[in-house]
Amino acid sequence: MSAESSKLIMTRAPYTFMEKLTGLLLVALFLLVMGAAAIVGAGRGLFRGYTNYFAVFSQGYGIAAGVDVRYFGIDIGTVTAVELMDNNKIRMRLRIADDFADRVLGDCLAVVKSPTIIGAEFIEIQPGTEYGRPIPAGGQIPAQDTATLEDMLAALEIPKKITQANRLLDDFIAIADRLQDNEGPLFATLENFRVVSTRVAEGEGSLGALLSRPDTHDELFAAIKEIRTASVSIRDASQSVRDAAASIRVAAAALEKDIPGITGETDRILREIEQGTRSFPEVARGAREGLRDVHQVLDSAKRNFLIRGNLTPDPPPQGVDRPLRGRWDGRNEPRPARSQAAGGSCRAP
Repeated sequence: MSAESSKLIMTRAPYTFMEKLTGLLLVALFLLVMGAAAIVGAGRGLFRGYTNYFAVFSQGYGIAAGVDVRYFGIDIGTVTAVELMDNNKIRMRLRIADDFADRVLGDCLAVVKSPTIIGAEFIEIQPGTEYGRPIPAGGQIPAQDTATLEDMLAALEIPKKITQANRLLDDFIAIADRLQDNEGPLFATLENFRVVSTRVAEGEGSLGALLSRPDTHDELFAAIKEIRTASVSIRDASQSVRDAAASIRVAAAALEKDIPGITGETDRILREIEQGTRSFPEVARGAREGLRDVHQVLDSAKRNFLIRGNLTPDPPPQGVDRPLRGRWDGRNEPRPARSQAAGGSCRAP
C-alpha cells in the first residue's frame, strides 16, 4: 500500500448518524435474543442441575424417553432411557432436578400414572415419610406396578356383563310380546277391571249398592269423625301415660336416693337384734342362777328354829276330800304340811 492510500484511510470521515443508529439497533437485537434464550432455557430447565436415578417395572406401560417425572403434579425431571433387563423387567432411567433430590427418599414410590384413560402416561414420585433417607445419586427408586387398561377391563368382566345384559334384554322382549297379546294377562285384567267398574257404576253388587246409597257419605263422615274422636282420646291417654311415667320416674329417683339410708338403718337394726339374741342366753342363765340363790336363802331361813316357829302355816289344799298321809296328832287329825322348797315338797314340823 502506498503512502497516499494510507493517508486517505487515516483521514476518512467519522460514522454517520444512520450508521450509528443501525449499529445500536443490531446490538439491542442481539441482547434481546440472548435474554429471550436465557429466559426460555431457565423455564425449560436447561440451566438446572440434575441427578440420575432409575426404577424397575414389570412392564413398560408405553413409557419412552422424554416422558415427564412429576412430584405432587410438578414436573421435576424426565425419563432419559427405557431398557429391557435380562430378567424381562423394564428399567427406566430418571433425571431429576437437584432442587428435588433431597425429597427422593428410600420409602418413596415411583408409579406410572395417566391423567385419563387415553391420556399420556407419566411417572409420579409419591412422597415418603419423614423417617426415610435420601437415595444417593444413581440409586434405585422403589417402584409400584400399575393396573393397565387390559387389567381393568378384565376386572370388570365385560363379556360376562354383556351376556347378562343380553339375557335381560331377551326377558324384556318376551314380557313386551306377552303384554301386546290381546288374549294375554294384561288385556284380560283390563277387561275384568272394565266390567267390574261398569257394574259398580250401575249399582250392582255389594260395592255398587254401598256407593249408590244416599246415606253412605254421611255414614262415612260419621265413621271418620268417630275415628278422629278416638284418636284424640288415644292421644290424651298417651299423654296421661307419659305423665304417669314421669311421676314414676321421679318417685323411683327419690326412692333410689332413700334406699341407701333405709338399707343402712335396716342393717343397724338387724345387727342390734343379732347382738341381743346372742346375749339373751346369758341373761336367762343369770336370772336362773339368781332365782336358785333366792330359793336357797329362803330354805335356809325356814330351817332356822328362830324363824320357823313364827312362820304362818300354809293353807290346806282345796278340793281334796280324803285326808293326807302324814303324822297324826292326839285328835286324829292331820297337821297341815308346810312348804319346804320351791319344788313343792312338804315337811311336817
